[in-house]
Amino acid sequence: MLGNADGFSGARYSLLSAAVPEPATWTLMILGFGVVGYTLRQRKARFTGAQLG
Repeated sequence: MLGNADGFSGARYSLLSAAVPEPATWTLMILGFGVVGYTLRQRKARFTGAQLG
């Protein structure tokens, strides 16, 4: 009989290995946060400039 005694052959190991994102996922996430931060900073600068003028 293949697998473990409880009937799960490799599901336990595949779930554990899927918990760590790939490097490309980390890169896109960090770039996304950077774009959001840059956009918010630009909006804030434009808003304060419009009040002064």
